[in-house]
Amino acid sequence: MASEYVQDFPRLQETVTDGRLANVFFRREQLFQLQDALRRNEDDILDGILKDSGNTPAEALAELYMTASTLKSLHDQLKPNEELELEYRVANGQDAPATRVGVGIVVIVPQRHTFVYSALAPLCSAIAAGNCAVVVLEQTLHSLPSVISKLLRESLDPDIFEVVSTKMQNSNPNYTYVVQEGEGIDLGKTNVLQSPFNSLAVAVVDRTANIEEAAKMITNARMAFNGTSPYAPDIVLVNEFAKKDFMRAVIKESIEYLTEEKGEKTARPRPHTAKRGLEKQVEALEQNGLKTITSGFNGTIVEVEDRTVLAKLGKIRQKSLYILGFSSLEDAIETTNSLVSGSAAATYAFGNWKTCKYLLQFVNADVGFANLIPTELLVGPVAPRGHGVELSIRYPPKLFSVLRPMYAKKDALSSQLEEILDGNNRHPSLAASKLWEKLDLEKRGQVKLDLGYFERGALIGVTTFASPVLLGLGTVPPSIDQGAHWAAHDSDGIEVSTNAAPAKSPVAYVHPRKYADYALRPDLAGAARCLELLRGAGIAGVRPNDAFDWIHDTYLILIRMFPGGCPPTTIVSMNPRFDPHYHMRVGLALRPLRAEGYLLVGSGGAVHNLFRNVWDPMILHGDNFAQPTAPGHWALEFRQSVEDVMRGGGGPRLRRAVTRLVKHPLFRDAHATDDHFMAMCFAAGAAGAAEDEGAPGEFGAEDWELTNMCNSQYTIGSWDGYVSKIAA
Repeated sequence: MASEYVQDFPRLQETVTDGRLANVFFRREQLFQLQDALRRNEDDILDGILKDSGNTPAEALAELYMTASTLKSLHDQLKPNEELELEYRVANGQDAPATRVGVGIVVIVPQRHTFVYSALAPLCSAIAAGNCAVVVLEQTLHSLPSVISKLLRESLDPDIFEVVSTKMQNSNPNYTYVVQEGEGIDLGKTNVLQSPFNSLAVAVVDRTANIEEAAKMITNARMAFNGTSPYAPDIVLVNEFAKKDFMRAVIKESIEYLTEEKGEKTARPRPHTAKRGLEKQVEALEQNGLKTITSGFNGTIVEVEDRTVLAKLGKIRQKSLYILGFSSLEDAIETTNSLVSGSAAATYAFGNWKTCKYLLQFVNADVGFANLIPTELLVGPVAPRGHGVELSIRYPPKLFSVLRPMYAKKDALSSQLEEILDGNNRHPSLAASKLWEKLDLEKRGQVKLDLGYFERGALIGVTTFASPVLLGLGTVPPSIDQGAHWAAHDSDGIEVSTNAAPAKSPVAYVHPRKYADYALRPDLAGAARCLELLRGAGIAGVRPNDAFDWIHDTYLILIRMFPGGCPPTTIVSMNPRFDPHYHMRVGLALRPLRAEGYLLVGSGGAVHNLFRNVWDPMILHGDNFAQPTAPGHWALEFRQSVEDVMRGGGGPRLRRAVTRLVKHPLFRDAHATDDHFMAMCFAAGAAGAAEDEGAPGEFGAEDWELTNMCNSQYTIGSWDGYVSKIAA
C-alpha cells in the first residue's frame, strides 16, 4: 500500500497506454481469476462480514452470493465473437454506432454497508469495461479491508489495479471516481459517479394494498442487514383507513427482529448498554411528536403523530420503522416530495396497479417499485444519480466507458441535403416542394363529440345546478367566470361572451322564481380585456361570441354569491379538447385581472359523474339532496384528494397538483366526462403564480346531492392580501 491517493499511478497509466485491457480475452481471464479467489477465500470473507457488520450468517452469504453473481454476469457479457464482429464492422463497410472504449482509470471509494459487494461490484464492472482501478481501503480496526486487499493481490494482474489507504484529498480530472458515501466531498469538475448516500427511501401503502404482504416486505427491508441498507424505507406513509391494520401486521412481522430470533446466531451480540441507549432514544422520541408502538432489543416501531418532525429525522440507519398516516394520494405525493431534496432514492408503492402507477409517476424518485422491494436492492450502495438503476448490476459497464461511434454508410438525410446543395439544380423551388412533401406532419384530428349521460338515451327531464368547485380570488366584483357547460365551437379555440343582452337557459325542476327575475349584467369592457390578455398570452383561436346565453352553472352561482344584484360579469368558454394544461394557461393568462379589481371564479364540480348518481329520490320526490346511502368510496376518495390539493394553497404547486388529478386512478369514476373538472384547472392557473405561494386555500362550503355528486367551494387568496403583496 505504498501509493498515495493523490499520485498519478504511473504503472496503471502505462497499462492504459499499452491497451491490454482492450483485449476481451484478457478481461475475461481477470474476472475468472477473481471469481476463483472468491471461492477459495469464502470462509475468510464470511467471517469478516460477520465481525465487521454484525449481520446474520444468512445475510453475509447473501452479500457474497450477490457479489459472485454480479461478477459472473459481467464475465458472461464479454462475448469475444461479438466484440470481434463489432471491431471489424467498418472494415466490412458497415456502421459501428455502438462502439465503446474504457475511460482509463477508475477510483473506487466503497461504503461500509455490505462492504464486500460495494468494493468489488464497481471494480469488476470497471475491468469488464476495459479500465484499470484504484480501490480505497482505509486502515481501520475492521478485518474486511485486509481480506479484500489480499484477495485482489492473489487474483488480478498487478498492472491493472492498486489499493490505497488514504482518504480522498483531491481529484484527478482524468479519472472517474465512484463515491458511495460522503456527499460533501468537493470534486470540482471531476467525473464522479456519486451515490446520494443521504437520500430518503419512502414507502407508500394505500388502502387498496395487500396489507399483510406490504407489511412483511417493508419490515424485512427495514430490519435486514441491521437496518443499514440505504434503500430500506426510511418513512412509511399509510392510508389512515388502513393504518391500524398495517401496524398490527408490522408488529407481527417485526417480533423476530426485535427479539433477535432472526439474528440469534450473529457473531457480535449487542451489549446491555445498547438496550439502555435504545430506552433513552424511545423516551426522546415520545417527547418530539413521535409515539413508540413497540420496541425490542435493538429496534423500534414508531408512529409519527406530528408530521412536522419528519424533516428532522433524516436518513435512518438502524432498525427503526417510522409510520405516518395520509388522507389521500395527493397528501402522500405532496408529503413525500416535500421531504426529499431533489428526489428520493427509491419509492415503494403498495396498492392496486392503477394506484401504484399514479404514485410512482408523481413522486420524485430515482426509481420506483410497485408492490415490490427487491431483496438485491438492499445489498450495496445507492445507484449513482442520473444513470438509472439496474437491479442485477448496480454498476453496469456502460458507466465506465464512453461511446466512440464509427460510420461507413451515407444515410438518407445526407443524400437529401446533397440534393439541396447540388449546384446543378436549376429548379430549387420545385426541389423544395418535393422535400416539404416528405416532411408533412400529421395534424391533430377534430374533437370527437361523445354522447353525454342524457344523450345516451337516459334523458329523464331533469338537471341540477353544477354548484361548483368554486375558486374566489379577492372579495369584490366585477367577476370573470368559467363554467362547465360552455365549450367553444372551434376545436382549437376559446370564446368570450360578448352578448349585451343574454337570456338564461332554463333549469329543469327549479321554479323560475328562483332565477327569472335576477337581472344579468354582462361586462363588455371586461370581455374586451379578456380577449386582449388571452391573445397576448399566445392562446390561439380566441374569439368573441355575441350570441351566447348564460347557463345555470354561472348565474345560479352569482345569485347565491351576490343576492343583492349581479356584478358586471364576463363568461369565458372552455376548449372542447378539455386539456387541463390548456385551461390552466387560460386562468394564468387572466390572472392579472385580479390586480384590476376582478374576482375570478371557476364553476364545475369536485365529483360529477351523472352515470353513477342515484336518481330515484329526484325522480320520485324531487329531492336531489336525499342520501339513502353514503357516497361511494370512489367519490369520497377523489373528493378528499381535491380537498388536499386545494388546502395546499396557491402557487405553481397548485397548478401541478390540479392538472395531476386528471391522472388519478379514480378520476374517471369521479368524472365520466372532463367538462366539470376544467374550471378547477382554470382556477389553478388564476392562483398559480409564484406570487401566490403562501396564499392559503380555504374550504368554505360543501354539499352532496344525488348520493354521489359532490359540490365543494374553496377560496384562495384575498383582495387585501393580494394588494399588500403587490405593494410590497
